[in-house]
Amino acid sequence: MCTFLIINISSLQLIPVNMIAYRSRYGSRMPMAIVGPALVITLVTTLVAVVFCRERQSLELKRREAQKWRWQNRGIQNRGMQNRGMQNRGMPGQESWTDGNAGGGRL
Repeated sequence: MCTFLIINISSLQLIPVNMIAYRSRYGSRMPMAIVGPALVITLVTTLVAVVFCRERQSLELKRREAQKWRWQNRGIQNRGMQNRGMQNRGMPGQESWTDGNAGGGRL
């Protein structure tokens, strides 16, 4: 969806009909001369937009995988803390993540 929006914003246009009409109305000798440069610029802007969108999606995917990895390894780290005799009692009134509500949430 993002790629579609970015392609539309980058003004993908194969034949610049409006520019040809303006050039012919104001007396240009070669109103079709705009087609080549317009096509090149359109392709360049669309290519840049698509590359930007793909890079952005790639970064978002890497960020999500890193976050998922942190959440998966969080349990390993917590078990390691518990094995060393360190326990998180949490805030008063909250259930502890190591041993249920043992200790009543006191620090």
